[in-house]
Amino acid sequence: MNDNEKNVVTLKLRFHKDRDEEYSVYRFLKSSGQSVTKTVISCVDVYQNIQSEHEREERFINRVEEVIQDNLKALIPLMKLLSISQSIAVPVQPEESDVDPISEEEKIGQMQDFLNSFEEDDSDTEERQE
Repeated sequence: MNDNEKNVVTLKLRFHKDRDEEYSVYRFLKSSGQSVTKTVISCVDVYQNIQSEHEREERFINRVEEVIQDNLKALIPLMKLLSISQSIAVPVQPEESDVDPISEEEKIGQMQDFLNSFEEDDSDTEERQE
């Protein structure tokens, strides 16, 4: 036995013609245009690369999910604080029955008084400058 024969591993494949999947693989191997050994090696290599890529994608997706979950868990105390502060900060609106109705004339009068208050401040400022 020479050195080349010591480094060779032989694998026997059997394909059943009555099993469609097996016979389909057999026909593929025979019609590939290269030796069966090279075709099998090429196909298995591609399969391994796809599996490795799929595993990397799975690990990446799992890591992204973990980061999102961790960040959401970290936000829980903040969300609780915000919900408490919002309930405190929201002013209580009086019910309509508690409010005395104001006539349109009174509203207009209040607005004019408000606007006139600015004129008084302007005149005070002008007197102080002189």
